[in-house]
Amino acid sequence: MKLHLLGWDIICSPKSEGGLGFKKAEFNNLAMLARNAWMIIENPNCLLATVLKSRYFPRTDFLNAKCPSNCSWTWKLNTHFDDASVEKIITIPLSHICTPDMRAWELSKNGRFTYKSAYLGLRGLRPSQCSAFWKRIWKIRVPYKIQVFTWKATMNALPARIILNTRMHMLSVDCTRCNDPHESILHALVLRPFASRVWFLSSFCVNTQAFSNKSFIDWMMFWLVDLVSELPDGDQCFFVAILWSIWQSRKNPIFQNVKENDSAVLMS
Repeated sequence: MKLHLLGWDIICSPKSEGGLGFKKAEFNNLAMLARNAWMIIENPNCLLATVLKSRYFPRTDFLNAKCPSNCSWTWKLNTHFDDASVEKIITIPLSHICTPDMRAWELSKNGRFTYKSAYLGLRGLRPSQCSAFWKRIWKIRVPYKIQVFTWKATMNALPARIILNTRMHMLSVDCTRCNDPHESILHALVLRPFASRVWFLSSFCVNTQAFSNKSFIDWMMFWLVDLVSELPDGDQCFFVAILWSIWQSRKNPIFQNVKENDSAVLMS
């Protein structure tokens, strides 16, 4: 059985909001249909506009055409303007200055339609207070699998025992290595005795117990984006590499019957 530790809505959020930037099919399709609609309005003599006009609105223009019940999905893009939107459009005051009319797309700065702006408009903007932090994770110059691991750890999506217990019944959430009663991601990667010893022996020489009352995202933000303690780019690479190595070392006794070794973690 494969456990899904994150919901699809999170996965489909932009990376700046803590997601992976996947596209939702519904919004993606509507944005692409809107792109076709804009192209027809702006270029009424293009091939798509010519074909649709001959089939669906030979005696009128695109904006005034009706949508028949048996039309294609390409043509149904015209049904997505509701009455409220139509009312707003027709009440726009006209300029008294004799200048050529032009259409402007409200969701872009230059007034030009883009697929991206349409998709974001359909999805809605959800500003994140941690956007700088999420962007920082994807800019660290390490292999992509370590970037994804770092993101998953920060999103509470690693199979630590407390996380697993939210998805399936666990007989115990104790740490199997130090018998701590709660094996969280922070405990597995930072606070348990082995991990704590690795961090102390590393070039960061940190006493991790200072973070015992913090969350894992607090630990990450302290090293990656905090104005006082932010690490240089090169040290950030080493920092997330240690996290990755500690996690791999945690799995070795289970899957490879290899004892954890702090020196090996720092050298890997």
